[in-house]
Amino acid sequence: MSETFRAKLRDFAGYTSIHGFGRIADSVFILRKVFWICALSASFGMCVFQVYRLSLQFISEGVNTKVSVTFKELEFPAVTFCNLNPLKLSDVLQKPELVQILNETDNAFDIGINYPYPKTSLPYAIPYDTGASPLHTAKEVFRLRMGSYSNDEIFNMSIPMQDFILSCRYQGVACEPTEITQIRDEDYGMCYMFKPKVPIAKLAGPSMGMYLLVLCDLQW
Repeated sequence: MSETFRAKLRDFAGYTSIHGFGRIADSVFILRKVFWICALSASFGMCVFQVYRLSLQFISEGVNTKVSVTFKELEFPAVTFCNLNPLKLSDVLQKPELVQILNETDNAFDIGINYPYPKTSLPYAIPYDTGASPLHTAKEVFRLRMGSYSNDEIFNMSIPMQDFILSCRYQGVACEPTEITQIRDEDYGMCYMFKPKVPIAKLAGPSMGMYLLVLCDLQW
């Protein structure tokens, strides 16, 4: 082997990023060269073995599927439902500050509602020059006016629960009155929250869930 080829081989071993070749080239003693040759050969052999195993695994196209089915009890959440008509119209007509909002909204949109709204002499309640939607503004003003009433007033002006909730069933059994709680909402007035005594849903299926039938009567 010529000295030029040996020098080039030594330079390659010293500068290559393959680990081990540089150790072999720089080793002065024969035992160190043999050690690094054996270590490099073992590493290369292990690499070839791993590539061979992975190639066989890829070619086999094996599929490993693990399916486990577990059953556990689920807790039924509390359900809150409200009437989109927060107050009875018959009671709204008795409140001049609420009738004023109806009159202004009727005039702004030229709806021509047939109900005999009593005329009011109160200052305008809806600022139509704010750039916002007049209907949205009327809703916000109505909500603010409604917020000034006490819980008892809201309760008396809302549709009674026995008239609003026509039917309620849970897990195939009629809901008990103690399972329905009245709560006040700033947007919808008096709302109702259903929370079963036994919140664990033991039976599944459409007929075993919660069934609720309500009446939204616009003629109140």
